[in-house]
Amino acid sequence: MDISNCPFEGSLKPLESLNKLEQLNISNTSLKEGLEYLPESCKKIYCNSNYPHQSTKIMEELDKSRCLVEEKEDSKSTSKKYYSLDKWRTDKQNNITASTIPLERLFVIRNNLKQFLNK
Repeated sequence: MDISNCPFEGSLKPLESLNKLEQLNISNTSLKEGLEYLPESCKKIYCNSNYPHQSTKIMEELDKSRCLVEEKEDSKSTSKKYYSLDKWRTDKQNNITASTIPLERLFVIRNNLKQFLNK
């Protein structure tokens, strides 16, 4: 779905029921939040925006996860860049786990697992 350069603003929440959505282009829109509402079927998001567009906030969140992918086109020497939502979702889940379980506890768990595996 391509909604780039459209006057949409706010959140991506209205798209959560689009279960067949596979990719989304939100470049140069005023969307600023709601990645978590995109359906699991959505794997790619294209977002190439400059200030004053609010979609730069979504780009910043995606950049934190380092989920930018460069896809080479076979017939041309150009490439397309998109953000992998699966990678973003995994990173977000890992950050939630890391912030929930204290680091010291993770070391104890790791040591317990090592001892169990060595038996």
